[in-house]
Amino acid sequence: MNFPYEGLKVLELEGAAGMYCGKMLSAWGAEVIKIERPGGDICRRRGPFATTAAGEKVSLTFEYFNTGKKSVTLDMSCAEGQSVFKELASQSDVVIESFAPGQMKKWGLDYETLKEHAPALIMLSITPFGQTGPHSAWKASTDLIVDAMGGPMAEVGVEGKAPLHLGYDILSFMSGMYGLFAIQATYHKTKKSGVGAHIDLSQQECCLTWRNQALGFAQIDEKSPRLRKADAVRQGLVNCRDGFAFAMVGGKWQETLDWFSDMGQDVSVFDAPMYRQHAADMLTKWDAVLLEHYNMLGSNYTKTGMMLEGQKRKLAVGVVESPDSLLLNEHFNARGCFVDVSHPVLGRLKYPGEPAKMGRCRQLTNKPAPLVGEHNRVIIERLRAVR
Repeated sequence: MNFPYEGLKVLELEGAAGMYCGKMLSAWGAEVIKIERPGGDICRRRGPFATTAAGEKVSLTFEYFNTGKKSVTLDMSCAEGQSVFKELASQSDVVIESFAPGQMKKWGLDYETLKEHAPALIMLSITPFGQTGPHSAWKASTDLIVDAMGGPMAEVGVEGKAPLHLGYDILSFMSGMYGLFAIQATYHKTKKSGVGAHIDLSQQECCLTWRNQALGFAQIDEKSPRLRKADAVRQGLVNCRDGFAFAMVGGKWQETLDWFSDMGQDVSVFDAPMYRQHAADMLTKWDAVLLEHYNMLGSNYTKTGMMLEGQKRKLAVGVVESPDSLLLNEHFNARGCFVDVSHPVLGRLKYPGEPAKMGRCRQLTNKPAPLVGEHNRVIIERLRAVR
């Protein structure tokens, strides 16, 4: 079976930003060698953790984002480690790194140096603010800082309340996805020209691509638009028999009242003047009375049953899935969305497979993340054979 990037050789240095990029290249057939510091990548110490029978804590974050890779430990701060890395880079097609701007140059491992021995080399550098510019040396120790400074945070949350963070390191891994696209485009160009490139990827600029309409409004009206909505999201969670559904009225006020009535609820309370505007509002504001009626409604349904009935009535109702329910989801399982991965420490686990199914080309996602330095011997022996 042929894979899209079979034969591609990738070096991925430690750090969260490049992990998803390396994971997908590995899944599509590339050999991805993860370069870890002695003792292991710092991401091995990031939760959540699973505890083995022997009491060892294993990072589930690391295990997920490093499937199919090989692990080599190198001390990049010493001459010997730098020498080995240069040899590896000279035999590779791609280097992925996310150190602070200038760090690779201090080690003598920057793109300009490496390309002298590998002119077709592609280097992807992922940093919070890019390699150049007045903010390039600024530090962003967490994903939250990039979220705040890139703009998305200002648009998330409830109108009149503090902005909210998008969630667990989502922007770091999203940046890795942008990096994947850039590597793919550059690689196909390099195959024709034989000349590589240094890709300068700013996480903050990745965030800007989500704000094109907001930036347009700001220029036309000379002020930031109010994009956050009224307090509907939190109170739109409806208790059902087996969990939560999410419901919005969304301009369907009469249909909502009809549903309440059909299930035997007294809707006379909604004759009050304060509710008359709901018939015209595209986003109806929730209050305790409306939430109470929706929860009474939810008591008659499972969360899936409520979604299906709501959609029959042309109402926006969805299911709130949890990790355990996703694993049992009949749709995902029918589509083969999960693959079984046998890990030497964690045992057999289900992992999400390929999000895009490319005909008969399947991913190699059933290979687990490597142990620290698991491939030191085989990779060093390969280097010696080339010398």
